[in-house]
Amino acid sequence: DTIERDYGDWGVYTPTGAQLSSAEVQGVLLLSDVYGPFTENTRALADKIAFECQPVVVLAPDLFRGRPWSLDTTTVYGESVERNGDGKTFEEWRAMHPERRVNVDIRAAAAVLRERYAVSSIAVWGTCYGGGRALEAAAGWYADGPSSYYGWG
Repeated sequence: DTIERDYGDWGVYTPTGAQLSSAEVQGVLLLSDVYGPFTENTRALADKIAFECQPVVVLAPDLFRGRPWSLDTTTVYGESVERNGDGKTFEEWRAMHPERRVNVDIRAAAAVLRERYAVSSIAVWGTCYGGGRALEAAAGWYADGPSSYYGWG
């Protein structure tokens, strides 16, 4: 008792409603704050976007390659500078993640959305640190090269 009609690129209609074809699925590249994509807040945001904006694929790449800024920082007695678990200040930690490498990781994540998930378009969204990177990506800008670097502009 099911009705299924294949309308080619328009998708399949079923009793539950229209199912969109892969050509209509969009992607969201979610760039996290300095605490990385594996925090509860970032996961909740990715889930909320995926639920509210269906059909969408949300990808939150790990721009810090497993070494985000720590939620638990300490201040050494006599110093006013916070240090993470590795004993690094924020600026020392940031130096471990050069802009060029982060830009390459963002570009690679966009390529994954296009090639692996076949999304028709990509929205770039970021929070805090990721917001700055999202603005640069949307503008097609990076620190030491042409705007064609991202392939978006």
